[in-house]
This record gives sequence, structure tokens and C-alpha cells, in this order.
Amino acid sequence: MSGTFNEGDVVYYDDNRLKILAGPFRTPEYPAIDQYHVSGVGGSISTAWGSDLASEDDYCAFEAACLFEELEAGDWEGGGE
Repeated sequence: MSGTFNEGDVVYYDDNRLKILAGPFRTPEYPAIDQYHVSGVGGSISTAWGSDLASEDDYCAFEAACLFEELEAGDWEGGGE
């Protein structure tokens, strides 16, 4: 997790770009876990645990690091040739 998120923040869960609608909040079932209401593609709304979310900056840095590793290893098969 990148810290506490605010309403309107763009976050990522796996490779899905989401927007924070509300939170953090906690429930009686999970009193120690920050949860958020998020909106995904097509306006779908769901609840996500804060620990499962990454900020946009963290997600982009992770993706760049993965690409760099693939390039160093010669595993990248990108187009452009």
C-alpha cells in the first residue's frame, strides 16, 4: 500500500485503474483493515482493501522496473521494428 488514499485519487489493483470514491473506513468484520469504495471501468463500484491498492506513481514505477528487467534479460518482445 502506498499510504492513505483520498477521494478522487487514481489507484491500481492488479492492472486495473480505479478511482477512490470514499474511504478509508473499517468494518466490524475487519476492524484493522482500511477499506475503500472504488469505481472501475464502466462505472462499476466495489470495495477494496487499502493493502491491495497501489498509487498511480507506485504502479508506474513498478511497471517501468519490470520493463527494465525484461530489457536487460533480453525477454522483451515489443514492436516498433
